[in-house]
Amino acid sequence: MDVSPTGIAQYEDDWFIEALLQDHLITAEEVQEIAQWSADEPFFMNLLVAQRILPAREILHYLEKRLHIPVLNLDKVVFDPQAIELVPEDFCQSHNIIPIEVDGQVLSVAMANPLDSKTIWDLQFLTHLYIRPYFAFVSDIQRKIADLYSPDKFLNSLVTKARVRHQVRILGDMHGVEDSPVVKLVNLILSDAIEKEASDIHIEPREHDIVVRFRIDGVLQ
Repeated sequence: MDVSPTGIAQYEDDWFIEALLQDHLITAEEVQEIAQWSADEPFFMNLLVAQRILPAREILHYLEKRLHIPVLNLDKVVFDPQAIELVPEDFCQSHNIIPIEVDGQVLSVAMANPLDSKTIWDLQFLTHLYIRPYFAFVSDIQRKIADLYSPDKFLNSLVTKARVRHQVRILGDMHGVEDSPVVKLVNLILSDAIEKEASDIHIEPREHDIVVRFRIDGVLQ
């Protein structure tokens, strides 16, 4: 673990430590004492959670209410495929970020360090979009990177969050593939079409995504 000129161990979330010090919620001596418990941990907030000094929910509350940094629970996020496609996996891994969604000219991104202006600038240059940063714990970000940059896992995440109201049975030999993500996605589309009493299903591939449209009462929607 590197040490700053002030004698305080340096972490990747040193911005968080600085905030705690400025708010007199911790002293430099206490930071050094906590740092001795694990010399290999690069994130100070992870030490606080692991040692049960500060629960994760209280860290999120502090970031949001005191520092006015918006936070995200990544398990409740529906990820935009277009956003995932815009940012390479290796960039996400090395910068501890995960793209969330594209809204017009704005890309929402979860970051372990939402105050990292260099990474935000690099993202703007890479995507040609404005960046809206959110905070998420690095462990959650890395877990989602592993999930979302695997096609099967990404499809599974979409299908799992959706509500299938009708079970569709496909005739023929489906042994071994009925639980595959692609089959589940097709079942979801068919279920939605049945629910909306659609007469036609139109699947329109585009450059960055696919649009599924239904014809309902003669009108393509």
